[in-house]
Amino acid sequence: MWSKPHLLALDEPTNYLDNDTLAALTHALKSFKHGGVIVISHNVKFVNALVRTHAFNHCSLRLSASALWLYQPGW
Repeated sequence: MWSKPHLLALDEPTNYLDNDTLAALTHALKSFKHGGVIVISHNVKFVNALVRTHAFNHCSLRLSASALWLYQPGW
């Protein structure tokens, strides 16, 4: 295990978390200074608490061999 990772990738990290644990996770991710964070979550409140800019908030990304696609949902 790396002691200082450059990238955290979390897929639905809020599933099955109680409110106290969710608050602790939010604080830990906001305090992460060693690199980038990729979070995939349906928890809008959690995502809004983490996102500093809303340019990529509430969107879908698809990566292919030659391109990165950004989809804005209609909700």
